[in-house]
Amino acid sequence: MNCFAHQAAPAVGICRACGKGVCAACAADTGAGLACPGACEDRVLLLGRMVDSNARVMRTADRQVWSSGMLGVVMGVLFLALAVWTYKEVHVMLTALTGGMGLIFLGHGFFRLTAERFPRSGG
Repeated sequence: MNCFAHQAAPAVGICRACGKGVCAACAADTGAGLACPGACEDRVLLLGRMVDSNARVMRTADRQVWSSGMLGVVMGVLFLALAVWTYKEVHVMLTALTGGMGLIFLGHGFFRLTAERFPRSGG
């Protein structure tokens, strides 16, 4: 592959933003990847920031999955406790309703707690 701007020069890499070949003379190393000089440097820096922020977003998403699972388990236990109380004190239909909701919440909670998590990076 040859450089896009200098057709005779061999490419030493590919621009991370546009995918064109860049030679040693025109390759701009942004720290987040190689870029075409001037034209793509800002975009490559933006792509690097996006990748870095995605790691934080994935950690937040993992915490949200875990917390929604815990909420489901807690609500399921509370609704099942309410079902036991209504069975003894109030009415069978209310027992069926609260017991069913308790089972649904528990099922959802355990499903969320065992859901696949985003992969962790080594660093």
